[in-house]
Amino acid sequence: MSVAEPFEDGREAGDGRLERERPRERRRAWPELRPHLARARDEARRRLVAHTLGFKLLALALVARAPRQYLLRRALARRRGGTPRCPVPDEVGFRRFTPDDVAGIAPAVATLQRVARELAPHYQELADHQHGRYRIVFDLLSDEQLLDLPELVDFTLDDAFLEAAIAYLGTVPVLRRIGLGLALPDLAHPAPRNSQLFHIDGDDRRQLKLFMAVEPVGPGDGAFTYLPAHVTQRVLAAIPGGRRRGYSYEYFADEEVLPRIAPHELQRLEGPPGTALLIDTSRCLHYGSRVEPGHRRLMLGTFYQRYHVINETPSNWLDPACAGADAVRRLALSPRRVHPPGYFFPHPLRHPGPGARGRT
Repeated sequence: MSVAEPFEDGREAGDGRLERERPRERRRAWPELRPHLARARDEARRRLVAHTLGFKLLALALVARAPRQYLLRRALARRRGGTPRCPVPDEVGFRRFTPDDVAGIAPAVATLQRVARELAPHYQELADHQHGRYRIVFDLLSDEQLLDLPELVDFTLDDAFLEAAIAYLGTVPVLRRIGLGLALPDLAHPAPRNSQLFHIDGDDRRQLKLFMAVEPVGPGDGAFTYLPAHVTQRVLAAIPGGRRRGYSYEYFADEEVLPRIAPHELQRLEGPPGTALLIDTSRCLHYGSRVEPGHRRLMLGTFYQRYHVINETPSNWLDPACAGADAVRRLALSPRRVHPPGYFFPHPLRHPGPGARGRT
């Protein structure tokens, strides 16, 4: 074989430069492959979670990676014991609140309205920087702002909500999100899409989310709309492949759901500021943000999830020091994976797009 004669894979005999360049090419190609590999991993994970056995295997694997947290959080949950003041009934999977039920609701609404007033002149500018599903409802609260609003963090850890979450989940949960979501009409996409369609959240098999109206919510404002857990179970059983589709992050058209329910079973979170709902979005079919022209919806969204949640979603950076010496609240502010402040939720005016969330 002469020096110039090529090998079968294209290398030339005796040419060491190509041998040295190939590792460099592979290193350059790796960043391009990572998003594709991450998507393939997430898709495989979602398919596995859609099946009961697959979900249990993933849950066991996560617990095995952090058994101390699993045992500690369950032990503290048992120690709290008793019936919470505002329990979430397991059959329906939700509980509604008014400002009379929790003393902290009115001050929290006032704080959130103040934040909204400061950003109101920039609403359209912020909307123009969103894309895809982030255009439907976008967040006005950043990690930086939350550091200056410890009273808001304290409100989301109120015993009425935290004890209900502990009793419902059987463990001390993680407070993953405190969001102020603004939904505006999307004239470019008038037909419902993504979270505007019926779905369940496949993050886990059980979780609780607190939604609270910051401004009055009425017809045309895109109210959060939901079905009780026992009705959802019946509907998914009646839709071919409904359960698998639900936990695979698929959406359901109105035509698939509405003919299978009675009108009174469809419920909406409408009312004055402070009207709130604590709901298991993994067990209750729901949709929201179908905002009509000339309307908008401003709502607090707070997520309580298990430490070993199956599918982690973007989360706030919250300072555990806000909890003081309370061990349960400190655990609630200590997630499994900690990202730098502002990683998922930077200041909306300085970084108006979805940022790192757009890569999830």
